[in-house]
Amino acid sequence: MVWQEQVSVIAMLANVIENGKKKCEQYWPELGKEETHGAVTILTADVSVFADFTFRHFNVSCKSKKRKVSHLHFTSWPDHGVPFYPQSVAAYLKKLLLTPRGTGPILVHCSAGVGRTGTIILADICLRMAAAEGAVDILGFQQSMREQRPNMVDNLEQYKLVHLVLLECLVEEPSSYPCDDTLPQLINMLSESGTLYKQFQHLQEVQWLDQALKPPSGAQVDKARIPQPTNKDRCSNIIPGYNGRVYLTRYPLEDTTSDYINAVSVDGFRTKDQFIVTQFPLKNTVGDFWRLVLEKNIPLIVVLNEIDMSDKSLSMCEFRPLADQPLTPVPYLTVRLKQQSHNAIWSVTTYQLTDTSVTTGLPQQQIVRMLQLSGWQANCDLPPNVNTLLQLWQEVERLYSGKCPILVTCLYTNKLFKSFNKDIFCNFITSDAIYTV
Repeated sequence: MVWQEQVSVIAMLANVIENGKKKCEQYWPELGKEETHGAVTILTADVSVFADFTFRHFNVSCKSKKRKVSHLHFTSWPDHGVPFYPQSVAAYLKKLLLTPRGTGPILVHCSAGVGRTGTIILADICLRMAAAEGAVDILGFQQSMREQRPNMVDNLEQYKLVHLVLLECLVEEPSSYPCDDTLPQLINMLSESGTLYKQFQHLQEVQWLDQALKPPSGAQVDKARIPQPTNKDRCSNIIPGYNGRVYLTRYPLEDTTSDYINAVSVDGFRTKDQFIVTQFPLKNTVGDFWRLVLEKNIPLIVVLNEIDMSDKSLSMCEFRPLADQPLTPVPYLTVRLKQQSHNAIWSVTTYQLTDTSVTTGLPQQQIVRMLQLSGWQANCDLPPNVNTLLQLWQEVERLYSGKCPILVTCLYTNKLFKSFNKDIFCNFITSDAIYTV
């Protein structure tokens, strides 16, 4: 069909496996491999992986003719649901619009071919209509689509998502800037003109967008809050929501609150759930902190603030072992300091975790490194020198193996996000030479 209809762009909106069930066949070969189906041979020539989508390029040949096919695979769309944020779908649609389609149609599919497929097609049609006529008719086009295929855009949340994506694409001011020699002057101009302040204020004004796709009932909020004991949170208004919340294995099993830790998963630019963000441990959560490191197989802990034990107002506690004094945060886990190194900007400490809870009877060991930034006091919003964050990111890149999440921590996680996002931006700049605020 792809060859017959001269398709040069495929938009795939489902994963091969979802919730443990096979949703569709993987109809393409792995990178650098070939597959032949009848007279058609497919070679996967290139793959670019991002947090929410994967872009592939196929070389397709039939007899003596050759063609190129772009495969745009959205990987973060739950079956019978919608993505958490419309921005990810907007970014995908912009890529779809910019991909040359040739003379044939765009092939769009999910699993059933109605919900996710209909949502993307409807949004695509409306964006093209907006560009051509300066107006959109969402309801009219959906009715027309359903005359051709039943149940296209099959629930209210998907219909609502189309509106939010169009709002993101058509109304939101652009915030992407090329990273070339003009960037310093551009940032200076944006700062002096007050544009950066206006952009930040705009984020407060559109917070309703983050809530728009959540279910109208209070079940989601209740589910996020019920297991959260107040004595495990440094600040009562900085708590994990339902989406992205990290769960621990219950220990002890009968303690229904022992699966809770004030931590959330955060996507990197190219990797889903690349980071786990958490607060500095309290005295009663030191065990939870190290259980998190053990259970998520954390290879690297990034500490952004100085740990000042003398300031009693911060409720700080020592959660790291000393050189001659191992730490036993829970009965089955021992943490030992193995090695330390320092420079003017950061320190790197290597710890060895020994887990005696494994059923084999043999203790299991895990190595984790802690990278701590120097000079950033817990009561300061910004580090003394912003350039140190770039150097810190480069050191993270050097130390990180890329297999399991990086744990990032500071006193309060809301301050952490301001600097933590710099890592994602650095990856974005490196990949696309574009800076997106």
